[in-house]
Amino acid sequence: MTTNTRHQRPLPAPRSSTRQTTRLRLSGESRWLKPLAILCVLVNAVLADTFGLFTYTDNGTKITITDYPDGEVGAVAIPASIIGKPVTSIGSNAFSNCTGLTGVTIPAGVTSIGMSAFSNCTGLTQIQVDAGNPNYSSSDGVFFTKSKASLIVYPAGKVGPYTVPNSVTGIGSSAFYGCSGLTSVVIPNGVTSIGVNAFTNCTGLTGVTIPAGVTSIGMSAFFGCTGLTGVTIPDSVTSMGLGVFDGCISLTGVTIPNSVTSIEYRTFAACRSLTSVTIPGSVTSIGQSAFQDCWSLTSVTIPGSVTSIGFSAFQYCWRLKSVDIRNGVTSVRDFAFSDCTGLEHLRLPASLTNIGTSAFEYCTGLKYVTIPASVHAIPSHAFFFCNALTGVAFLGDAPALGANAFLGTNSGFTVYYLNGKAGFTSPSWNGYPAVKMGNPDPASMWLLSNGFPYDANLQADPNGDGVSLLMAYALNLDPYRNLSGCIPRPVLAGNQISLTFYAGSAGVTYTVQSSADLKVWSTAGVTVSAPDANKYRTATVAMVGPHHFMRLLVEQ
Repeated sequence: MTTNTRHQRPLPAPRSSTRQTTRLRLSGESRWLKPLAILCVLVNAVLADTFGLFTYTDNGTKITITDYPDGEVGAVAIPASIIGKPVTSIGSNAFSNCTGLTGVTIPAGVTSIGMSAFSNCTGLTQIQVDAGNPNYSSSDGVFFTKSKASLIVYPAGKVGPYTVPNSVTGIGSSAFYGCSGLTSVVIPNGVTSIGVNAFTNCTGLTGVTIPAGVTSIGMSAFFGCTGLTGVTIPDSVTSMGLGVFDGCISLTGVTIPNSVTSIEYRTFAACRSLTSVTIPGSVTSIGQSAFQDCWSLTSVTIPGSVTSIGFSAFQYCWRLKSVDIRNGVTSVRDFAFSDCTGLEHLRLPASLTNIGTSAFEYCTGLKYVTIPASVHAIPSHAFFFCNALTGVAFLGDAPALGANAFLGTNSGFTVYYLNGKAGFTSPSWNGYPAVKMGNPDPASMWLLSNGFPYDANLQADPNGDGVSLLMAYALNLDPYRNLSGCIPRPVLAGNQISLTFYAGSAGVTYTVQSSADLKVWSTAGVTVSAPDANKYRTATVAMVGPHHFMRLLVEQ
């Protein structure tokens, strides 16, 4: 042969719209508890009661506001005291989902604000703080710590863009929760952390600038930001919590920095417009459902730094066409790539030891798979209903085969195995036609290691980049990449043209020719160096006339 060159709810979950008031009642039937136990409960109980529309708890000396009716409309001033005791705290979720609330005034004595206290208050436009409060302040209706070092709550009813003040170093938990009218946010350079649920359900948010210096992005920080189209994560970020970009259905591309070591549970799940993602070599684990439901993702490379691909990590990525799992990955967990119906090319590494149950089930576009020698078991439903799968090649001894591992594959499905490998039988094995491949030549073994049939046509160009499989093999190139820009090109220096190329693939003959008119080609005048330590050679030829050309031919 010859050739030319699904959504997870953010935490904490919104409370019910019905007021939940817990009161301690004594039963007249003492058989339920011993008298001493009843006495202990009474002594330690914190009673809940009401004051006007407020529900509160009294710990004996201080009052905590715990609830406010969801259906109330207008502005409200939190009382400075109740039954003669100071109001010092606003509990978690106390005003959450109060969509008719337009303004809140916080008294001087409040020293503590619980998580999500004002989350999803979609009509809220102003939070005012008594000037005498030693812990908190407000500016233009936005709620801060006294020094404005932390932004606590941005009223969800505000509309338009917002620039966070330069004094801020941290965006608090649920700070922008439910701010559906927020269109873009500029976060200043001094910020180092973005809290849990910080921008959850900011459906109108189209852009956000995360500055260098931010080291952590909290759980569900951008959950449900359905209008967010792009985001740049700076190299300073070392930690991204669960579900950070879950449900960002308009996000088209993201680059994960080299500082990140783990992609957590549902980090990019349901990012249905995401077409590409770069996973850096710093990442060591890809968590459960990390990219589940990323319908537009077309190809993915898992670097060798990753040891495990989590449960359902890429499940339902329907347009995923190519998966390249690099050497170093040892485990593909249950359902990791199930229902990836567009998957056609799959490369499994020699380091792989574990394939999970249903890991590739319903991958209806998959045509051929090579199982590395390190895999000793194919579990139940691993390739269930991969109805285009015509062959699987095993490089090691026969594995233990789980129930329905290959059920529903193509009617011509065949098992292939190498000479000398134990446990296989011909003409059938476990009810499937079985063919002994013998001892494939180096090019055929290269095809197998890259997930192609051992007898594939080396002249084929499966990804349409203009580079045949034979040329990729000859030049030691990765057939899973677009190789159109990777082919060696002649270089002119003075009156000499040179061409440097890899020349170490077994069974290949390399020939360099030159031409003055692209019609007549010859090896005359071409000199080729001996291979260097990396098996590269350089061909040179004298420049003749105004034009001169060189080409490399490879032949098996």
